[in-house]
Amino acid sequence: MPSRALLALLCAAVLGVLLLGGLVVAAAAGPVGTVAYAVLAVLLVGVAVVRGRAAFAPTRLGPAVGAPRTCTCCTTTQHDPVQIV
Repeated sequence: MPSRALLALLCAAVLGVLLLGGLVVAAAAGPVGTVAYAVLAVLLVGVAVVRGRAAFAPTRLGPAVGAPRTCTCCTTTQHDPVQIV
């Protein structure tokens, strides 16, 4: 997992770019364009936050947590006897 300081710097950079973009839109399109830009920016940041949390969330093992697992490369189980050659 990336460090918190790196994540904070990335968030500050993204918010700075969005703020400057909003200033450009405000100068070019007026109040209506600024409101539309703000709504779009908030929606995109919200989607990014949800996807980011899902990406860093711990993965679940599935419904059979604690159940014996089988080997994926053959048909034997982990409880079969092993022959050492």
